[in-house]
Amino acid sequence: MPQLTIYPSDDSYTDSGAATTNYGTNASLRIENSALNGYKNMFLKFSTATIPAGQKINSAILYLYVKDEAANLTDCQVKLCDADWAEGTILYNGQPGVSGGTIHTFAFTTGNDWTNSGNVFATTVSNWYKGITNNYGITIRKASQQTGAGNLYSKEQGTTYDPYLLVTYEPEQHGFFFFMT
Repeated sequence: MPQLTIYPSDDSYTDSGAATTNYGTNASLRIENSALNGYKNMFLKFSTATIPAGQKINSAILYLYVKDEAANLTDCQVKLCDADWAEGTILYNGQPGVSGGTIHTFAFTTGNDWTNSGNVFATTVSNWYKGITNNYGITIRKASQQTGAGNLYSKEQGTTYDPYLLVTYEPEQHGFFFFMT
């Protein structure tokens, strides 16, 4: 089965403590829930344009590199964004909300290591690819009110630890027709 690595077209985070600051060029993506330091939400957007036409998505796994030890980040929920955003302009004030249920819950507990979602993004990527769902990307947010914080690498850090989707696909089957003469 063909496999494709898709890197983010956009990635950033927002910060309630600096609600009018854009972090689109930062080498780190932050997730945090803290009365002292504010609430930081991570955003990723992946284009499906490099997937050849007429394909069925079999699997899609999100890989993220946790930059340093993450404290109390055991309940970070991945959800679809409900509006479009751009890496260079997204701010806490005006950030997209969420659409639908939780796609996956990450537990970022080990620093300096990769983590992945398992094959939970196949339907999401397929829906983006087929135009069934608008591709406004995803947001990763701490779900509980328990204080927690962590840094993950963004695409701006270089290529070694970029977030990515690993997608496998195959030609879409449209049924068989038999003609008898």
